[in-house]
Amino acid sequence: SPLAAPQAHAPRQPPAQPAAAPQPHAQPPAPLPDAERSLHVRARNIESYHLVL
Repeated sequence: SPLAAPQAHAPRQPPAQPAAAPQPHAQPPAPLPDAERSLHVRARNIESYHLVL
């Protein structure tokens, strides 16, 4: 089934995702505004929280 093929998810990914995916704990390359940085940190903490569980 084409829906179950893993390749189906790759082309629809946003261009920013593949660069950040291999190293989720790396700092963003450019300094972000505090609000945006807190969102990234919160999302990263949620990801690691789910990884622990």
